[in-house]
Amino acid sequence: MAPRTSKKHDCAADRRFVRHGDFAENSSGNRRLESGPVVAQLATLQDELKHHHDARRNFERYAELSPLLEKGPRRWLAGRLADVTYYLGRYAEAAEYARQVEDPVLYGPFAKQLVQEPFLGKRVKLEVDFVRQHHQTCVPATLAALTRYWKQPVDQRELAHDICYNGTPDHRARAWFEQHGWLVREFSVTWDSAVALIDGGIPFTLTTADPGSAHMQEDIGYDTGRRTLLIRDPSWSWSEPRRPSAARCSTKSATTCTVCPRNAPPGTKTTW
Repeated sequence: MAPRTSKKHDCAADRRFVRHGDFAENSSGNRRLESGPVVAQLATLQDELKHHHDARRNFERYAELSPLLEKGPRRWLAGRLADVTYYLGRYAEAAEYARQVEDPVLYGPFAKQLVQEPFLGKRVKLEVDFVRQHHQTCVPATLAALTRYWKQPVDQRELAHDICYNGTPDHRARAWFEQHGWLVREFSVTWDSAVALIDGGIPFTLTTADPGSAHMQEDIGYDTGRRTLLIRDPSWSWSEPRRPSAARCSTKSATTCTVCPRNAPPGTKTTW
């Protein structure tokens, strides 16, 4: 299976590790290792931190260290190489990797788009901090991240104490923010509405639901080249592309909401 960092792992510590100068030392140590999963985790971290050249080298090294990859991990690797090569502006190569993913929903159309001349893709990503959720606190964690973005941080644990009981009913989260002076608006997500909000500097939440559960995440950007939204899951810190039409589960049910302080910075679009 494709390598993933444990959900209990502190990704903020990963970021501090990179920024405080141990990154080069770890990369040197990594060259002496022969563990494919370790190399893949390092490449994933480098990609998220926009060290795309380093990420590509390590994804390629992961392939060298994993000569017997089965189909699932091989497709996962092709997807990562498609992404990082795209970020480097090498569109023809990225298209070839995207075709190897064998995904008709996301990477198939992406491969076709990459070979269009001229390629006019644009990627916009808001600087929204990651807040890791606790047990069944995806709503407080996601909303806490948005309050940090607006420089009016609310602690996830305090918010969970006020609105959660074995999960979070939508109406309790909305009521809490309205009672504390925030603007709250629910809407149906479309490509145009999502782009308008992100261009206005306003991230928003997206909740997917199925018959047995629901999960809130945040939309922090978009990519016109692949026509996807950039979604950050509070249980997994890396931002991932997702099409608006795919932002739902088996019930075809998804809700979106944005929260914004009434005293938002000048220039921010806060009327609906």
